[in-house]
Amino acid sequence: MDHQTIKTSDNATKREGQQITMIRYQEIAPRRPLQRYLKCLWLLEREYTSGATEEILWPDGYVELLIHFGDNYVRAVDRSSPRLACSFVVGPLTRPVRLHSPGRVCVIGARFWPWGFFSFLHMPMHELRDQLVPLSDLIGRRAHLLEERCSALAVEEAVQVLQDELLSCLETSFIEPDRQVLGVSRQLLAGVEITSMKDITSQSGLSLRQLERRFHTWVGVTPKKLSTIRRFDEARQAIIFSPTLDLTYLANLLGYYDHSHFSNDFKTHLGLTPTAFKAWFSDQQASSPEKDVVFLQARPDLL
Repeated sequence: MDHQTIKTSDNATKREGQQITMIRYQEIAPRRPLQRYLKCLWLLEREYTSGATEEILWPDGYVELLIHFGDNYVRAVDRSSPRLACSFVVGPLTRPVRLHSPGRVCVIGARFWPWGFFSFLHMPMHELRDQLVPLSDLIGRRAHLLEERCSALAVEEAVQVLQDELLSCLETSFIEPDRQVLGVSRQLLAGVEITSMKDITSQSGLSLRQLERRFHTWVGVTPKKLSTIRRFDEARQAIIFSPTLDLTYLANLLGYYDHSHFSNDFKTHLGLTPTAFKAWFSDQQASSPEKDVVFLQARPDLL
């Protein structure tokens, strides 16, 4: 087989004020040549018949390439904003981004490791930080051709076409990942906390200024910021998968100075405090016993 499914979720449910007729999310392991650069490929099919249609993207350290076949997203800051392109790149996020879709959502995507996207397009990643950029702005007419090819296929086949395109990019414009950036990033994603930047720089053999400059190019954020984002995302996942976990205990477990530090850091990255997010998620679970494993989460209207 060319691919391996690594996570799936299918759910159809009805919630108060909102009927979701279908949710399907699936992650697919990339082919071997892409595994150094991509965490996974994924597909999402989701349909609303009424009610809230906002989604939220949160920082997690990864870069996403999305191709959308449903009702195009609008950045939810202003509903009068132009619709987003059918294919776009979500750069490295440091704050939440809210999107709106009026109905059917059908998306395929590629989730790049923090260092992975630069190898394909050679664009300094700090220029994409907190940006949603049309793919056509990055690769021109090839983006529209890719959209046309994918839209004519079943969604699973479209994912494989996207893999083919990425493999082609590797063959024609590949840049070997920076070893120091790769090594430090892998440590941070593995949960190694930065107690002192001297520890990181001594292992990399670079000065702090040199390492941060390379991170700005390859990752889009500093090593310290990537560590902060990883810790936030670990906290978010802990709340989802262990909703009864005491938040003070969780803050201590993850090395936050105190609960206030934990709460402020969490709200910076998600727009909600841990307490508010936990309450919202508990409400979602009560109205839908099955867990919806999705990349885009319906935004809780708590702020």
